[in-house]
Amino acid sequence: MMADVFEVKEQTIDYWIRTKPEFKEAVHRGRMMTDAKVAKALLQCAMGYEYYEEHVVMIKGEAVVRRIKKTVPPNPWAAAKWLTIRQRALWADVHKTEAINTNVNVFKLDLSGLSTDELKLVEKLGIKQLTQYAGEN
Repeated sequence: MMADVFEVKEQTIDYWIRTKPEFKEAVHRGRMMTDAKVAKALLQCAMGYEYYEEHVVMIKGEAVVRRIKKTVPPNPWAAAKWLTIRQRALWADVHKTEAINTNVNVFKLDLSGLSTDELKLVEKLGIKQLTQYAGEN
């Protein structure tokens, strides 16, 4: 898009960003301003907002401009997205799970209650060691 404005190839923009610190800083500032506008719009959608529209109505044969107040209700998706970004620990869809390494003593497992089919399944799952000692103490 910036390349279109300058009427150059994208590679030229990339080169200018790499070689001209002032240009790189200007691009960075522009991106930050755009991000701030988008964040403001997302927050506005999340919370809902009001705005005015002008409508032309006929009163006694005369056109009159009226300002009408409109309300946009809060958008649940925008609210969830905002909270996910701002409070990741509380609102993220993905939660961090901690894995703990545990050593299992296969000699202590009692697999004697498993059927032949279940033992075959355990073996297929790659736990051959367990089936070798099934039922031993």
